[in-house]
Amino acid sequence: MAACGRKQPFAERESVALRGNEEDGSMDGSEYLNTIAEVSVAFVGFAAIAVAIRRSDKIVDFRGLIAALVERGLAALGFALLPTLFYHFGVPPATSLPVLSGLLSAYLLILFVRLYHRFFRSQITVDMSTRGAVARLTLIGVMIPIQALAAIGLLPFSPLGLYLLGVTWLLILAGGVFSTILRRAV
Repeated sequence: MAACGRKQPFAERESVALRGNEEDGSMDGSEYLNTIAEVSVAFVGFAAIAVAIRRSDKIVDFRGLIAALVERGLAALGFALLPTLFYHFGVPPATSLPVLSGLLSAYLLILFVRLYHRFFRSQITVDMSTRGAVARLTLIGVMIPIQALAAIGLLPFSPLGLYLLGVTWLLILAGGVFSTILRRAV
């Protein structure tokens, strides 16, 4: 709320949410996105270490999973840092967040189509159960319409909150690949 009792305009509220509010000490959107970026870098770093220390005959078994971990980790890193980058170049969050939600929706749609083709239409055998493949596709498929609707402004929720949800979803997808690598490595 503004000092005179009026509601803040949308652009101002989103800008404060992205910058943060120093008075209450809570984690703001920018801080949350930086945390997601740090965890994403850790996932990508793990993949690099796994490649460096594994024997070459064993790494072939994990090549697809490591590539997926690097891709999803870098996607989460990029989408976590883009709002801050746009903000520093003077693009207000009210403008950048719907655009970024649209880009996130497009990335997730491409990922969904690629994985659907890989799991169900390809002649290549995938070492994953049908239930696991459906679970991964469902995780991706649920977020596509949410981000698309956020991009065009049809959801009654904050664009920042919806974008944070989408980037968190990317991190969850990277974490799923990470846990699969850990389970298979043991």
